[in-house]
Amino acid sequence: MKFGLRLLSLCQIKADAEDDKTRQSNFSIINFFSKIILIGGTGYTGEINEAVFPALNFLLDPRQ
Repeated sequence: MKFGLRLLSLCQIKADAEDDKTRQSNFSIINFFSKIILIGGTGYTGEINEAVFPALNFLLDPRQ
């Protein structure tokens, strides 16, 4: 099976809480259609794990 998931981790890019309507400066965005994960504002690997595993569970679900 050929499968591609693109992960972009931009540690230097931070969200502006007021402009972006977020509570914190770090963020994770998952686009299941394009198979892209964008993580910004943090270099913590736990953020990456928390984004990748649910995305893979969703995209690799045999019922879909």
